[in-house]
Amino acid sequence: MQRIWKMHESIAKPRVQQEGVDRLPSQTDSKEEVATLRERNEVLERENVYRRLTAEGDALTVYIAEHEMAKIHPETYQRFRQYCEREHLSTFEALRKMGITAFSLFVSFPDWYTLHASNEEFKLLGMEALKWEVTLEVDAFLRAKDAKERETQRETKGKAQKRKQTIASNLKHEETPEHSRIIKNENNKADSS
Repeated sequence: MQRIWKMHESIAKPRVQQEGVDRLPSQTDSKEEVATLRERNEVLERENVYRRLTAEGDALTVYIAEHEMAKIHPETYQRFRQYCEREHLSTFEALRKMGITAFSLFVSFPDWYTLHASNEEFKLLGMEALKWEVTLEVDAFLRAKDAKERETQRETKGKAQKRKQTIASNLKHEETPEHSRIIKNENNKADSS
């Protein structure tokens, strides 16, 4: 019995060692297969976005703005809703006014998709990349609009101050009741601007 057992062990050892050697190339092959599958998946994801933009058009961008933007960036979504209400625009009209259409996204697709897909830290593929692109473009538009409004307010305030100073310097001569009334009226106009 011992002799049979020893003979079995001597035959089994080389077989186990050979299986270990056989596994090495197959693990390498599987890594290459995984890399190939990832590349194919990326190509399919890219084509899917392209086709959906073509087939669904602006309905897709409206859907993203209404349903997906809140999940991605709630603050931008809230500001977008407020903008729509303030301007009395539907989601479609607001996106069109912002220049965020299926056509514009389709035309600029290679640029923004490559940017999202090549980011090592925060790689986005397929529809995730499109959702983020719509959200980022809405955010950029709203930030620019807010900055422009603040600048306009500063300019208006500066013009009002300048007008007050000009009126005051022009009317430095002797004040009469009529001049006092004119100065007060002009100051009131400048304050209300």
